[in-house]
Amino acid sequence: MKPLESVLLMLFSGLAGTTAAHAAQPQAAAVSPWRLQPVTLARGGGAGTAAAAMPAAPWASHVFALDDGSYEDSIGMGTDTPTATQAGAVWLNRFHVAEAVTVDSISILWPTQAAGTLVGLQANLVVYHDADADGDPGNALRIGSDHLVTIAAVGAFQTYPTSFAVAGAGDLYIGFVDQWALAGGYKPRLFPAALDQSSDQGMSWLAAASTPPTDIVDLGANDLLGTSAQFGVPGNWLIRATATSGVSDVIFRDGFETPDAGVAAGGAARS
Repeated sequence: MKPLESVLLMLFSGLAGTTAAHAAQPQAAAVSPWRLQPVTLARGGGAGTAAAAMPAAPWASHVFALDDGSYEDSIGMGTDTPTATQAGAVWLNRFHVAEAVTVDSISILWPTQAAGTLVGLQANLVVYHDADADGDPGNALRIGSDHLVTIAAVGAFQTYPTSFAVAGAGDLYIGFVDQWALAGGYKPRLFPAALDQSSDQGMSWLAAASTPPTDIVDLGANDLLGTSAQFGVPGNWLIRATATSGVSDVIFRDGFETPDAGVAAGGAARS
């Protein structure tokens, strides 16, 4: 895991219209007029009421969730000077499996925005497998290729069917890329990651490049990599998923095989 002590964390809260700044700026070369400063993490300040639970998949042998169903803030990467822009990052929740699985759905609660909207934008769903399960996704293997989905609504979980086949046991890092802003410089500045701050399970991660674009294949190639708490915003991303055991079996809702459901509590799956 890369050190984060030098990361500039400009944390803005819209709840009371106040601004707070934190410690020293990282060193990164400017490459264009709008990127005079490296991208930094910021709060959008939007809180959400309790959201409807993710639709249950009766055939799933694993149901992964860290959050409590509501969010207290929304988080994004970007710049503030000379103008406010957004930069894409990889937003991930960490879970553990003891066997081969297929991640068959990913659910994300997209937060409302103070300015602009996420509706109509395309996100990229991603899964990474860290076979050594050492709590560091820097060497995790990306599973599959781009899986672009369109954001249709905010304020409630949106569930997307997927088919990410993971060959064996280990840690899974499941989440999304704000693909529309991957190159940086996107306007308006949006805050795509809903954050549940009622607890911090230490399983929510962020990977980003202080000078875009973020490398979404090799997470370790990015100079910003750590848990949400290490970036100064402890909590859990509202990203959930389901998975079935094995990488080739297809289990239908009305099929003969219906594995027992299990919930990943604190990132540890049970079947």
